Formats: sequence, structure tokens, C-alpha cells
Amino acid sequence: MLRLWRLLYALPLRLRSLLRRDQVEQELDEELNFYLEERIAHEIAQGQSPDEARRIARRALGGIEQRKEECRDSRGTQWIENFAADLRHGFRSWRKTPGIWALAALTLGLGIGANAVVISLVDKIWRRPIAILNPESDVVLQMRLPNQSNPRNNTTLDDFLAWRTAPAFDMLSAHKAVEHVIISRGEPERILGQAVSPAFFALVKARLAVGRFPLESEYQTGAPKVLVLSHDYWKNRFEAKPDVVGTTIRMDGESYNVIGVAADGFWFPSLNAKFWTPLILSATKTSHKEGGVQVIGRLKPGVTRQQAAALLVSYSAELERRFPDTHTGVQARAETLFNGFYSDADIQVIVLLYLISGGVLLISCANVANLLIVRGLSRRREMAIRIALGAARSRIIAQSLTEGLLLAAPALCLGILAAELSSRLLLSQVRVPFPMDGPVLDERFLVVNLLIALVSIFCFSLFPAWAASGMKGDEGPRTTQGRTTQRTTKSLVVIQIALALAMVMTAILGVRGVQILLDIHPGYDRSQVLRAEFYSSRRAGLSNEAIQRTHDHLLKATAASENFESVGLISPVPSTGAGDGTPTKIAKSTQTLEQKDSPSVHYVVASPGAFDTLRIPILRGRPIASIDTATSPRVAILNQKLSEELFANSDPIGQTIRVQALGGEAFEIVGIYANLQSDSIVTGPKPQFFVAFEQAPRRVMQWIGRMKNEKAAVEALRSIAREIAPEAPLEMETLSHNHAEGLKNSWALIYLIGAFAVLALFFGGCGLFAVVSQTVSQRMPEIGLRMALGASTGNIGRWVLASGFRLLAVGALLGIAGGVLLGSLLATQLVKVAPYDWQVILPSALSFVAVGLLACLAPALRAARTDITRVIRQD
Repeated sequence: MLRLWRLLYALPLRLRSLLRRDQVEQELDEELNFYLEERIAHEIAQGQSPDEARRIARRALGGIEQRKEECRDSRGTQWIENFAADLRHGFRSWRKTPGIWALAALTLGLGIGANAVVISLVDKIWRRPIAILNPESDVVLQMRLPNQSNPRNNTTLDDFLAWRTAPAFDMLSAHKAVEHVIISRGEPERILGQAVSPAFFALVKARLAVGRFPLESEYQTGAPKVLVLSHDYWKNRFEAKPDVVGTTIRMDGESYNVIGVAADGFWFPSLNAKFWTPLILSATKTSHKEGGVQVIGRLKPGVTRQQAAALLVSYSAELERRFPDTHTGVQARAETLFNGFYSDADIQVIVLLYLISGGVLLISCANVANLLIVRGLSRRREMAIRIALGAARSRIIAQSLTEGLLLAAPALCLGILAAELSSRLLLSQVRVPFPMDGPVLDERFLVVNLLIALVSIFCFSLFPAWAASGMKGDEGPRTTQGRTTQRTTKSLVVIQIALALAMVMTAILGVRGVQILLDIHPGYDRSQVLRAEFYSSRRAGLSNEAIQRTHDHLLKATAASENFESVGLISPVPSTGAGDGTPTKIAKSTQTLEQKDSPSVHYVVASPGAFDTLRIPILRGRPIASIDTATSPRVAILNQKLSEELFANSDPIGQTIRVQALGGEAFEIVGIYANLQSDSIVTGPKPQFFVAFEQAPRRVMQWIGRMKNEKAAVEALRSIAREIAPEAPLEMETLSHNHAEGLKNSWALIYLIGAFAVLALFFGGCGLFAVVSQTVSQRMPEIGLRMALGASTGNIGRWVLASGFRLLAVGALLGIAGGVLLGSLLATQLVKVAPYDWQVILPSALSFVAVGLLACLAPALRAARTDITRVIRQD
């Protein structure tokens, strides 16, 4: 209590000494002068002369200024006054070297901003889709088929129904993408949604704006169709009217009752989802075989993911026994949320971005360290004078740290500005499958980067101050850079050069890889080809005959149009991201489909005209023709790779194969076409064959047409589509545009890496310039002596350049090794390019040699133009 009372008593006095400093100082002067006068009067009264009395009084007082300092210290506010004085001195000090201050603040700010924006974007882009779930207890269940790179689409409704009985899970949820056609404002519109199981809304912690979630009975066959609208769709289509609950929406000719609206911000598992509808669990056997079901489970307390995965192994054997057609050889897996939602390629990209952004921050900190060390060495004389005048070590260190703080403040502001601008620019160049509400820049990561920067600034501000504070008073006028300091500065420059060169190599590697992807020929001519699809073909209510009549009318109408050279139907268009075709097993007539070594290949369904439209080269035989009807013998056209695998020693034309997915019937081989590029560009062409549309009809087919004039062709197709099926949405795009859009995110990644490489190159050049300049300054007497002994300006310039290029050579060797390691992460996403390719290493090395030459050129010219007389005079 007494201590608290003392604090309360002292607080007003301390505030008064801060806020009314002049008045307090005046009162202190008056008090000390009064004491001095009283002591003088006392000594005079004792018989001393006035001069002797004044001398005795001053000696007894011990020095007025010293007593003032003691009084100021007793107030407890001296540290605030010292800090304010250090700030004023710091401003004056930085004002004398504005170039170093601006360069250090710019370097550190860009490093903070680059690192903060990358980590924030990675956090939002990769962590956001699973943020609403429970990473500790939620797992993703998958069925992995042999030779399939995307296991999520292999899970069926059969798998989910079997897993529901597993005792390892508290909740198990399934969802599947669905699409419907709705008439919106007089025009047909395709809307995407999700069919979800009963536990879905509870598992993902969904909330409602109005209405209710589906009841358990509404997940059964024959129950009234209901749906929950997304908040955005409710706002855009229904103007956010609360009375939408209870209304009926017609989709694909069927009525759906609106029972609720999701809360604002709920979008899982896709931003494109406009509604959620019950997943009918008592569906037919055929629907059970359809893949694409996503399953998420919440583990019971005490159950680990490994235990759940082991339990699923027993279910795999049972599923294989019940459904041999679809489950032979499959493996059930329980993955973490992150591994379940993202592929190995995604994880490699994340690691690459973290390494690059962290490298940029490390380079910027090293650059600032070099600049501060160089600046500290140039101020050693000032430090020596302050020590000679009685400055304590703590005061010198505090002054240096305060100057570092003055550097960190503008660096933070610049970092925030750079991060905000770059994040907006980056998001405008990428496609993100979920809403990016709120600021992209995460303040948590910005604070972490700021702390890293502050620690680096304080550490490297402390280094020269600590070294200077240990000097004796006579060391200042002729101090030079010691060996330890030289090794430190040169090591920092080598680190900067190595990291920067590694990033430049990675950026050039990415540019080459994406350019190769752009230049890779798909095996056909995609220019001037328009692709379109009627989404009425996906409606469950239409018969196969009605859909085929629509396709026939579309082919005849567009073939008769003067805006198209040729037209056709195909499913899917190869190497467009839609897949390489339907996987199936095939066998020659002399083999059985049950053999385990029967190859698994992909087949594409196409109509006459598809080969001409895409200009797929026919190597032998003929393409699909109009004679290949439903009543004629079944035919197949094989690609060159499949032909060589099946008929390596014989002529395939005229022979037959049997296809498991098409009933095991025989197909006569009538042609061989050139290999087409696979969707997986890294793996190259896969075994593939075409079959005739009329002999293996599909509900979902894509129309393709080679255009004479793009604008006229688009209008003509839209007009024909309205006449044939006015109720069906028509979506179209050119194949060239589809290819460019597929590489949009790749280009954005390369732009980001390239921007970091340019920053790293700039930082590395600045660091090299600072070290070489300091070397020239420290060795100026030696340079003057060399010139006095007859050294030419050329020799001096070459000597300085050689000192800089020695650092550049060491850093380049380490950088090339680092670039190979760093580039290997990116090379896995590319094709026909390697980080050790000379076309990557040589441009990277040349660019850094050019930057290094520019960085060393100015110090070399300065050394070559040294005035001998001035050096002798200074020495």
C-alpha cells in the first residue's frame, strides 16, 4: 500500500517534469543558486573572504551541472528525455546520410512487404477452404484407383454408404457437384450446386440467414425436392427478399421448394455453388457407380487418423467383393484435410513460395546489415570523441538502437503499402475458387515480419555501436575495418548474391517452362476452333433419343452455315483440362478382358467431321465417317502409341479389339492417328482411341466448329441454338482462349517469382556496391601510395573490380547450386525443362555479372580518379 501511495505521489511530479520542463529546470536553477548563495554567506560569516567563500561553496556543492544531472535522474523521467534527445540526434544523423537511410528503408520495406503478401496469400488461398473444418479431428476419405492421379473423383456413393457404419467416426458427410438449368430473366441459365448428405451442414458448421436445413426424411427417394439457396444467389436473383422461403423454383422442368438461405459468407465447398440440395441416399445402382463424391469424416475422441485408415482397409475388401466392376484393386485412404484437398504439386508450390519470400526477406536484412555496418564504421571517430567526453557504453548503444528504430518505421509503412498494392495486383491475375472477403494482407504475418526486421535492425545497429563503445578515446581519428568486420560484411554479400542468383535461375526456369507449355502442340490445330455445349443434355428428364435428335439438328444446321468450314461432336476435346477420355480396359480378339495385364486406356467419342475440324493427322486408314452408323459394324481409330503397344509386330488395320466399357463387343480398327498431347503434359501422350458417336452415343457431347470469322460464327451459333433448344443454356469458348486461361495461374506464379528475382538482384547489387565502396574508402591511403609508386588508373580500376568480382564468383557458385535445388521444386510442375539446363544457368549468370559490373563500376572509377595530394594531406 505504501509503495502504491509513493507511485501515486510521484506520478504528478514526473508528469510535471515532462510537460513543464522549462519551468522545472528554472526552479532547479533557482534552488541550486539559493543553496550556493546561502553557503557563501555562511563562509563569509565564518571570516572567509568572498572569493575564498565562493570557492569553498562550489567545492562543497561538487559541480552545479553534476548536481543537476543527479536531480534529473531522481525524477525517473530521464530515460524519456534521453530517448527524445536520441530521436533528435538520430534525425540529424540520418539527414547527413540520406542515401543510406533511403536505400536501407526501401530494401527493408520491400523485403517485409514481399514476404508478408506471399505468406498471407498462401494462408488465404490454401488454408481458407478448410478453415471452417476441424484440422485436428476431420479427415478426407478417398478411393484411389490404380494409375489415377486424382483420387477424389473415384469415391462413389457405395463407398460413402459403407463407411457410414464405421465406428471410428462421429459424423460422416458426403457432397457431390450437380448442375441444373433455370430460366432467368427470360434466358436459360446453368447454375451449379451441391447435393449433400444429412450430416453435411452440421459438419461444416453452416448457418442460415432465413429458413431451415433439410429434414432427414427429405434425403429419401420420393421426398419433395427442396434446396437451400446461397446468400449471393438469393441477393442477386431474388433481391434478398425474406419471403423467398416457401416459394418454388423450376429447374430442368422439376419443382424445387426453397426452404432456406445460407448465411452471408458460407460457400463451402465451392464458390460456384448457388444452392444445396439433399443427396438421395436410396438411389439406383447405376448412380452408385458414378464417381465425384467427396467424403469428410470427423473422428471420435481418441481415434487417430492411422487407426481410421487401418479400419478402412477391411471395408475395401468388402466393397471389392460387392462391386467388382468398379472396386477391383482400389484402396481406401484417410487423408488429413490438407492432403485430402491439395495435391503434391500444390504443396511443392507452397514450399517454393515460402522459400522464395523468406529468401527475399533474408537478402533485404543482410543488405540493411551491410549498410548499417558500413555506416557505423564511418562514424567511429564520432563514437571515440563521445567516449573521450565521458559517454557511457549504454548511452552509445541506446543511441544506435534509436537510429535503427527511425529506419524501421518508414520501412514498415513502405512494406504495408507494397504488400497491399502487390496483393491486389496478384489477385487480379489469378483465379481463386472461393470468396476473398476481407483484407488479403494478414496483420499477423505482417507483425511477424516486422518483428524479424526489427530484430535484424537492432542486432546490426548494435554491432557497430558495441564495437565503437569498446574503443579508447585515442582510437577514433585513424580507425579501419577489422578482419572480423570484413569477414562479416563479405559473408553477408556472398549470401545475398547466392540467394539472388538462385531466385533469378528459378524465375528464368519458370518463364522457359511456361513458354514451352504455350508452344507445345496438342497434336491438332486449335486455332479458329469454337467449342460449345448444350446443357439440356445433362437433364435427367430428357430421353437419350431426344438428346440425340438435338445433337443431329445442331450438326446439320451448323454444317449448312456459311460461317463454318467444318463441324463435329466430340467428348471430350483432348488436352483441354476435360480429361483424356473415358478410362477402360481393352484387349485384342485373341485375349480376354479379365487378364490382369490388359492395358487401361482412354477412349473418345466423336462424330464425322470432328477429325476434319481439329485437323487431327491420320497416319493410316481413315477417320470416323458418315458410314459409321448405329447399324454398321463398330469401328475404332487408334493413336500411334496404342497401336504400337497392341500390334508391335503386325498391321493393326482390319484387326479387332474388345472394349470393356462398351459391353465387350468387337471394334474393327479402321485408322491410325498421330498421338495427341495428354492433359497431363508432364507424362506425354497416353494410349487412346476414338469410337463413332452413333455407335457409342453419349448424353453429354461438345460441339466443335472451325470458324471463318469468329464474331460472325459466334452469332450464327447462338441464333441456331435458340431455334433448336431455346430452353437450354449454351456456353461457348475458343480452344485458344481455353488454353491461355489454363495457364493464367502459372503465369501469375512466374510473374511473382520474377518480381522477387528482380528485387533480389537489386538487393544483391546494392550490397556488393556498399562493400566495394567501403573497401575503397578504407584503403584510400593504400591506393594513393600505389599511384605514387607509379600504378596507372587502369590498374587501380581493375584491382577494385577484381575485389568485387571475387565476391561475385563465390556467391555465383553457391547461387547456382541453390538455384538447382530451388528450381527442382518448380521443375516438377513444368515439362521439358530442368534447373541445371545451360539455357537457365547462362542467362542467370550473365544477368548477375552485368549487375555486379554496374555495382563495382562506380567505386572503381572513384578509386581510379583518386587525387594523390589530397590523400597525402589527409594522411
